[in-house]
Amino acid sequence: MPAHFQKIQTGGVKVSDKLLRIHIADPLQGEKSADRLCRILAEEKISIVFLTMDRTGVHRRTSCCVDIAHEKRVRALIESEKALRERACFTGAVGLLSMFPHQSQLQVLGGSLLALGEANLPILDLSSSLAALSFVLRYTDLETALTALGRFFLFPADPVQLRSSVHVRQE
Repeated sequence: MPAHFQKIQTGGVKVSDKLLRIHIADPLQGEKSADRLCRILAEEKISIVFLTMDRTGVHRRTSCCVDIAHEKRVRALIESEKALRERACFTGAVGLLSMFPHQSQLQVLGGSLLALGEANLPILDLSSSLAALSFVLRYTDLETALTALGRFFLFPADPVQLRSSVHVRQE
């Protein structure tokens, strides 16, 4: 950490349970596979825990995460849809680490990227809102990420529960 850097106070951090990441790349012109994926997951009552979309010059990319308990079912659903089967990639055993509130402070983003980079932790996905800055990381890297972030951030003495214990299953 640079000598002039002061630790940044945060409101808390939350770490998810194990998730399955689904990544889809579509050409800008043509059908939006992400729309179909979201529709299928909704029809099957599978909650999307994380969703982010972006565009590059030639592709529209979508990444989402669902509870890993649904992995076999999600893979079968995607395999049954030609457009999805050809464009979907899976990353199993990922986790979501969310810090809040960051209130659009560039220091929070910069400090987070620096901390995770110094720890050599690959960021699979990233999203930001006024409330939270969220990273999708390998599940096995979550504890290391918390330690790395602790070098740059102050977490409250009574932090948000780090592991989720509430599970909702729709049937």
